[in-house]
Amino acid sequence: MRNSLLRLAVPLTALLLISSAHAETLSTPKDALKQLLGGAAKIFKSDVAATPDEVKQLKDGWAVQDASASFYLGKTADGAVQSVAIIITDQGKEGPITAAVGLNPKGAITNIVLLDFSESRGKPASEPPFLKQFTGKDASNRFKLGTDIDGVSGATYTSSAMASIARRATALYKVLVLGREGKK
Repeated sequence: MRNSLLRLAVPLTALLLISSAHAETLSTPKDALKQLLGGAAKIFKSDVAATPDEVKQLKDGWAVQDASASFYLGKTADGAVQSVAIIITDQGKEGPITAAVGLNPKGAITNIVLLDFSESRGKPASEPPFLKQFTGKDASNRFKLGTDIDGVSGATYTSSAMASIARRATALYKVLVLGREGKK
């Protein structure tokens, strides 16, 4: 029995090492933020923790489990927010996917820059034609595959992870930033 387990463990370990070895870094966080917030006179990082009410709102409204987020705010010289970015990681089929999501001040997606991408079959989800379909979408969209997001054939997990990243980014911004501005 012990030899059987050992014979099974060796190939599984090798498979895990091979699958995690092909993770690809496509951009650094610094380069992604520069691309998303490039025209800003000043950039500020804002770490925001959700209140219990906001956690409930995120879970109930968008099935978002995050209880905190770090937003990067690109501001004009006079202090007005002109662009926003948030970095989010989600699980693809073959490993984690990390993306920086750019938003306009009203919460609509302006661009998505992939940082780390572990998918081999889902490679088309890292390409501009797939990513561009998120542009202009905000927290009012459901980011549901087959409805408002066209998935990559044969890469449902990857497509779902990308939709989840977009949904989480827009929902977190709506609740943790815009929602608080409305209460001032």
